[in-house]
Amino acid sequence: LDAVLDIARSVGSTLEIDALLQLVMDKVTHLLRAERSTLYIVDHQAGELWSRVLQADELTEIRLHIGEGIAGWVAETGARLVLEDAYDDPRFDRSWDEETGYRTRSLMCVPFRNAEGVVVGVMQVLNGVDGPFSSEDADLLETIGGQCAVAIDNAFLYESLVERNIALESARSDNRRGHGELEL
Repeated sequence: LDAVLDIARSVGSTLEIDALLQLVMDKVTHLLRAERSTLYIVDHQAGELWSRVLQADELTEIRLHIGEGIAGWVAETGARLVLEDAYDDPRFDRSWDEETGYRTRSLMCVPFRNAEGVVVGVMQVLNGVDGPFSSEDADLLETIGGQCAVAIDNAFLYESLVERNIALESARSDNRRGHGELEL
């Protein structure tokens, strides 16, 4: 409970989406005693999931189609998935492991939904340090996902507001410049 409350406080501490993704996944990885975790955002218009991860001090974007791999399947179906051995599941895409040299063993992937019940993201956690993940771990991850959905909605609303303010300021500047030219 303390860990969930800590995550709830943390997700409310920033409105920048990249910082939010990193903050949440660091805490989830620690809480669930996992090796790695990724939070994917669903872009329904593009039919994709995306995430940004920090690798070697560089922000890297990951994109995959809804329905592709485990995370894509979870986003498409809205069902959670807990696997003791990821390689035993035909939905698992081994190419990420082959490309990076990492070996995924156990895997847990859950969707999270906004207030309207639409899947807006997926959290995927890899390789439990203490062995495979349990259904209780998945319950906990879904609870955290509910908090993340609200925080992500807030972050996107904030980004939209900032973009609109920039556009408004640009329009005001153009208007002043045009007004000055008319006076001349």
